[in-house]
Amino acid sequence: MHEVHVCGLKPATTYYYQVGGGATGHEIWSATQSFTTLPSSGAIKVGVMGDARDTVTTWALVNQRMLMSGVSSILFSGDVIDIGTDESEYSQWLNAIWETGVDGGAEGSPGGFGTLGQLMFLPIAGNHENEAVQFYSNFAIPGDGPYAKAFSSFNVGSAHVIMIDDQPIGTQPGGTETMAQLAWLEQDLAAANADRTNHPFIIAVSHRGLFSTSLHSTDGDVLQTRASLAPLYDKYKVDLVFNGHDHEYERSKPVNAATPPSNPPIVVSGSTHGTTYVICAGAGADPYQVGAGMPPYRAAYTQFGSGTPYIGVYGFLTIDATSLTYAAYGLKGAGGADDMIDTFTLSN
Repeated sequence: MHEVHVCGLKPATTYYYQVGGGATGHEIWSATQSFTTLPSSGAIKVGVMGDARDTVTTWALVNQRMLMSGVSSILFSGDVIDIGTDESEYSQWLNAIWETGVDGGAEGSPGGFGTLGQLMFLPIAGNHENEAVQFYSNFAIPGDGPYAKAFSSFNVGSAHVIMIDDQPIGTQPGGTETMAQLAWLEQDLAAANADRTNHPFIIAVSHRGLFSTSLHSTDGDVLQTRASLAPLYDKYKVDLVFNGHDHEYERSKPVNAATPPSNPPIVVSGSTHGTTYVICAGAGADPYQVGAGMPPYRAAYTQFGSGTPYIGVYGFLTIDATSLTYAAYGLKGAGGADDMIDTFTLSN
């Protein structure tokens, strides 16, 4: 496997490339691919999805929706595949999103490419990646140092985006990597909160659903992750958090963590800042049941799977100078027009 860093690119510019090599006179080259860099300002549309690990055809359809919508990049909240050490699963799942495009064209034909190789795909590991070398080898993820690719941050338009692998945080509290992650996170959040003039919004992406009502809502590793991350999000006024892990769609009202954080969150209003938590995890994973009733902190939810019109869920986040607007969709399949199942706007 190879990783190439291409620096000095201009915003909102399309670049063309080929991959290949070999002995002189016997080189083998791919078809010409292209990608377009993110704009530096204006409205920027970003795809959001997570948990693809069970059904490769659903994963391919969600990626087709991303390509058709014209997103500039994709944020993925973990669990691309089921067994993190199985390279054959990565081969199958990644082949499914590059060999043909939305027009069904043949490999290498105009319009025949999928999202892979065209759109910037920014994943963070989930529990099924299990810190395996195969995950880190298959994806070029920002970050450096001894725990490279386990956490990183970058700016997209008016938003500062943080991505953190919560596997160590949830399963190894007090461990060396966990402490390094949390120290980095606090430093990065403090700097981002001080930079609101330039980047008024802070967005975080990690795997475990911090405020879920579904299957994993009371798991020990989830509660440990919540206890570690949510108070920091409150302290530095994070605006929006995207999670996965529970295969559903669920959104909270603006909330703060309770004391202790294992208790249900506190809904805030007025001048008190709250964080909105979104679980959007249906890019191929088998569906889970959403918790019954309507907890005071939950603003919206949708199940997919048997008994529903949907085989998955995904969303689009539009970032502009003064707002974040998110729209979530229920995936109906290859032939159906998808339904918008939720939308909201956060303003600065």
